[in-house]
Amino acid sequence: MAKVWINPAFKDTYKKEEPLKEQIKKPKENKKTYVKKTKKDFPQTKKIVHSENYFNKRIRENDIVEFTFINNMTLVGSIEWFNQRYIKIKEAKTSDDILIDRRPIKYIKKYESVKSEE
Repeated sequence: MAKVWINPAFKDTYKKEEPLKEQIKKPKENKKTYVKKTKKDFPQTKKIVHSENYFNKRIRENDIVEFTFINNMTLVGSIEWFNQRYIKIKEAKTSDDILIDRRPIKYIKKYESVKSEE
């Protein structure tokens, strides 16, 4: 019901208008918005780096590889298996199994035997 206000200076009666229900602002409801998925939401896949691809290729093809270490020592053999820290090598000359740490390796290349020209 409207509030009535009577002004004694005037003969007329004035009414204060109440705001309509449509005019009253309702608080905004939390609407469901699109939530961007983060990396945590997706299943974790193991990242394969280029060095692992190289090792896997050498193991598959059973290639002879030359390892050069930080102190310029070289080792020639085929890779049997590897993990994050170690590589197991079957040495070419003596066919010994050698387990080496990956950190002191300077570089690895496919072994090419030098043929002497006669």
